[in-house]
Amino acid sequence: MTTKRYTSPDPELDSYYGDLAAKDLRPLWELGEMFTSEPKAAAVPHRWRAADLHELAGRAGDLVPIERGGDRRVIGLANPGLGGAPFIAPSLWAGVQFLLPGELAPPHRHTAAALRFILGGRGAYTVVDGDSIPMTPGDLVLTPGWTVHEHHNPGDEPMVWLDVLDLPLVIGLEALFFEQRPGNPAQQCPARSASEMFYGQSAGLVPVGNQTPAFDGPSSPLTRVGVSIGDSIAGLYGAFGAVMALLDRQRHPGKSIPLQDRIIDVALNESIYSMMESLVPDYLAHGVQRHRTGGRMEGIAPSNAYLCADAKSVVIAAIPTPSSSGT
Repeated sequence: MTTKRYTSPDPELDSYYGDLAAKDLRPLWELGEMFTSEPKAAAVPHRWRAADLHELAGRAGDLVPIERGGDRRVIGLANPGLGGAPFIAPSLWAGVQFLLPGELAPPHRHTAAALRFILGGRGAYTVVDGDSIPMTPGDLVLTPGWTVHEHHNPGDEPMVWLDVLDLPLVIGLEALFFEQRPGNPAQQCPARSASEMFYGQSAGLVPVGNQTPAFDGPSSPLTRVGVSIGDSIAGLYGAFGAVMALLDRQRHPGKSIPLQDRIIDVALNESIYSMMESLVPDYLAHGVQRHRTGGRMEGIAPSNAYLCADAKSVVIAAIPTPSSSGT
């Protein structure tokens, strides 16, 4: 394919355009079609009916062995506005994968990242870099780029899930490649995956436990959001106490109390009180009732400890009172 040659009624400029095209160069001032006043979206809104996807995926299970098509039986969703390209959007590929009972989609890896949203079936699991993750309807399984992954269905139900990959984006970067990997057909799936145990109590995730929470309200009943402030601060005070005990032993090696007999007493309630700073005095003395401040730290002023020339330290600290706030 040759570089486009622009023309001009000016003979000298026209000759110049010919020289540019011969060297595979294009003049920016002629590329006005690239710079539009608003985005030009090729993809169009489109709906794929769930009933159609389930029915056609089931027929693929009857007609197509899993060994075909990269060891995956997947029906790709093609947006009608993309000229026949097998993509749901210019930067995303999506497809419905179908795995029959007793089937194994062998391990491979690729540079494209993937997520899998489970639509139907129970008893299957995905292995991501050796971590076996159960797959039940409503689950979201993440497969980062270049992680080895495989799908097992030892159960008695067909499995259907939605795959979403950033294939078009990676292809556009000319960075897409793929590798088959040896598998372990005998690998089992525990009741709880390693990633579930590690991340299961993080902010925004449903708590892990023996009972499935009921979603009766508009939001999920999370047991914890992030980490416990009380535990964190108490642990920090405990660390301070341990460091001070070690420092005291270093400075006074002749003390009669062995280190293992020293007790560091840390209470959760005292740790929380220390974090509350002047909440109670502000209210009792000035009637000020603090509220949520988002990312701001109201009433906090810079403070630090400074080492002086005589090897002594001076602490400069300032906590403004409500009457001095904003000054």
